[in-house]
Amino acid sequence: MRELVVDGAPELSGKVVAALTDLVQTKQISPVPYRPALLGLVERFYRSWKDMVPIYVAEAQNDWDCWLPCAVYAYNGARHSATGFSPNELMMGRRLRTPNELLRMAGVTQVGEFAEYHRKLVRQMAQCAAAAKTALVKDQLQREKFYNRRERHTTEFDVGDLVWVLRPPRGKGITKLSHQWVGPALITEDAGFDSSIVSCIINFTQMTTLDAIHRSMLFVLLRCP
Repeated sequence: MRELVVDGAPELSGKVVAALTDLVQTKQISPVPYRPALLGLVERFYRSWKDMVPIYVAEAQNDWDCWLPCAVYAYNGARHSATGFSPNELMMGRRLRTPNELLRMAGVTQVGEFAEYHRKLVRQMAQCAAAAKTALVKDQLQREKFYNRRERHTTEFDVGDLVWVLRPPRGKGITKLSHQWVGPALITEDAGFDSSIVSCIINFTQMTTLDAIHRSMLFVLLRCP
């Protein structure tokens, strides 16, 4: 099943979006909160979209939706720095034609066979996909090396540890002096991607399972022996 990666915005977790994902047969997933690095592709697309559309919108900014097709065309036709191919080349097997090319008079001198065209298209798409995967692996290694230069892991968490969980309160009447740490909570499962599934302990008798929490939002209270 295909996956739709979104952030934790309330407008993207309602019944309308859930019905839409069911219609297109996709699974909606969200990363842990307060970690925009896990949504790198989405955040980068937002940045590209916001850089392109303001160039053409009117001063009143009331015609931005009219320029969305142009922004989509430019995005799908641009060559990706990591894969070396444009999105249209990987999805459709060919690059997008510019309006200048469409305006030219181009006559068809020979009609080809559909079967031969299909075999050539499938072979070309397979070659592009293989080359893109190789380029992505190389690009990920370079980005990992650059990221690890600044990242320092000083705390490790194990299943069974008691921790405090950073959960900033929201809502009406919340002030800056409100408690931001809840717990104690018990780490019950390793969720991967430096995240853990924790269960908050209530009155030291009941437990309620929280979402996947990134380890940057955890503080060790008691180590598991």
